[in-house]
Amino acid sequence: MVAIFALMTALVVPRIGMFRIRALREQGAALAADLELARTRAQILGVPHRVLLDLDGRAWRMDWLVTEAEARGEVAPDTVATSSSDERLDLTPPRGETPEYRPVPLSFGHVTAFASDVATARVETSAGPLTRGAVPIAFERDGSAEPLIVVLADDAGHAVELEIEALEEEVQVRDRAQ
Repeated sequence: MVAIFALMTALVVPRIGMFRIRALREQGAALAADLELARTRAQILGVPHRVLLDLDGRAWRMDWLVTEAEARGEVAPDTVATSSSDERLDLTPPRGETPEYRPVPLSFGHVTAFASDVATARVETSAGPLTRGAVPIAFERDGSAEPLIVVLADDAGHAVELEIEALEEEVQVRDRAQ
């Protein structure tokens, strides 16, 4: 009986660790997909986007830089007005609301929480590591971003890192030793 229990333990315990690592990698892949989507949307729409990481709340959300009217779809972002009589561009400064970061419509802008055993351990920036607060990962109109590394960890000490390069389309996700 003891031999059977020892054999079962030897087979089951390593698999539990593999399931945890897989869950951590899946969370990293989900965040990486949203980062890549934010970069792509910024390039296609010509509107800066960001993924706002809440390090304390263990969640993230995708935002874009638009006015309230643009966010509601009442006007297209960055529309250039033309005169119907002579077809010249209206170069007067825009009046009204100043664009702010607002959640992207539909499910893209909803808050996505990490699994209960996954946390954002830190964000490594050129200015140093960040471990608390809200950290914006911004993508300019051309898709460029400040290079940084997001480190996700689980309760068992496993970690993965997401590397965001200045102009790369793909966010690199890889295992990391803590």
